Amino acid sequence: MNTEDLRLRFDYIENEFCRYLKKRKQSNYEVSIKELHKEILEFCDNVSPTQAEKTMRNEAVQRIRSVINSKWPRADVRVFGSFNTGLYLPTSDIDLVVFGHEFDLTNWDVRQELGEALRKIAAPGSFTILYHIPVPIVKFRDKESEVNIDISFNLDSGLKSADKVKTYLRQYPILEKMILVTKQFLLQRNLNEVYTGGVGSYSLTLMIVSFFQQCHRSELQGGNLGALLLKFFNHYKEFDYTHKTIRLDGTGYCSSSMYNNALYIIDPVDPEHKIKVTWDMWRFKHAFKSAHDTLTGALESEGTSFLNSVVSVSAEVKSYRRRVQEKWGHAVSGYHNSQLHSNTTTTGFYNFHGLKMAKFN
Repeated sequence: MNTEDLRLRFDYIENEFCRYLKKRKQSNYEVSIKELHKEILEFCDNVSPTQAEKTMRNEAVQRIRSVINSKWPRADVRVFGSFNTGLYLPTSDIDLVVFGHEFDLTNWDVRQELGEALRKIAAPGSFTILYHIPVPIVKFRDKESEVNIDISFNLDSGLKSADKVKTYLRQYPILEKMILVTKQFLLQRNLNEVYTGGVGSYSLTLMIVSFFQQCHRSELQGGNLGALLLKFFNHYKEFDYTHKTIRLDGTGYCSSSMYNNALYIIDPVDPEHKIKVTWDMWRFKHAFKSAHDTLTGALESEGTSFLNSVVSVSAEVKSYRRRVQEKWGHAVSGYHNSQLHSNTTTTGFYNFHGLKMAKFN
C-alpha cells in the first residue's frame, strides 16, 4: 500500500470515528434531555401546593377580609395574581385588591385607620404603605402564616390579568410547568420583584406565551419540557432587548427603539398599555445566558441531576413547608401525611445526599 492509499485509509478511519463520536454524543444528549424533562415534572410536583398550604392561604385571606370588613363592612376583598391562577410557589406573595370608595391612600387618616386594623395580624415591623408610587399598595407579612401580603385598592386590572392567564393556561397545557420552573429560577436570583429590577409573575407569563408563539406546534403538543426550557433560555439570551417590544396578537414584535433600551410588552388585556418588564434588562439577559450555558454544560457532562444546575429549593423553604404541614396538616389526606415522612429512594431532582425529599420538604 503506497503513501497515498495510507493517507486515504487514515482519512476514512478518522471520518468514521468522528461520525461515531457525533452519533454517540447525540444519543447521550437525547437521553439527557429526556431525563431533564422528567426532572422538571418532578420539580413541579414537589413545589405544587399541598392541601395544607392551600388551607393556610385561604385562612390568611379570610383573616384579612374579616379585619377589613370589621372596619369597612361594604369593602369587597378579592384575590388576584398567582394565588388566583394557582401558579404560586411555596413562598409566593398573596395579592389582594380591595374595592371601596373609602380607600384613598393619599389621605393620612385612611392610612392611619388601615395601619391600626392590619397591624393586628401583621408580623412586627413588616407593615408598610407605599402611597407615593403610581399604584399605592399596603405590604406586610401575615403573622400566623408568614406569607407576604400585597394589597392594592380599587383597581380591576389584576383581576383581568388573572383571567387572561387562565385563558393561556387552557390554550397551552404545558404553560403551568414552564411558569413554575422559571419563577423558581428567577426567585433564586432575586429577579422576581419588579422594584429590584426583576420580573413580575404576569410579565413572565406573557414572555413564555410569546416564546410559545415562536415554537412549532409539535414542540408544544406532547413536547419535551427540557428541550423547551433550554430553548426558552436561549431565546431570551439572544433576544434583541434594545429594538423589540413583545406583542401577543400574532404579529410577534414591534419596534421599541423609542423606549430607551427597556423591555416592554404590549398588555393583551389593554393594548394601549405597555408593561415595562424590567429596568435592569442587562442583568436579566445575563441570567438567561448563564442558565443556558450552565444547563447545556450539565447536559453534555451527563451529571446526576441536570435541573439542579440552574434551579434548586433552599433549606429554609423546605423547613417552612414542614412548619406549614405540622400546623395545617389536619386537613391533609393520609397519602400526603405518609409522603411527608417518606424516604423513598426514587432518583430525581430532589435526590440530595441519597435522600429523595418528599413533596413537603
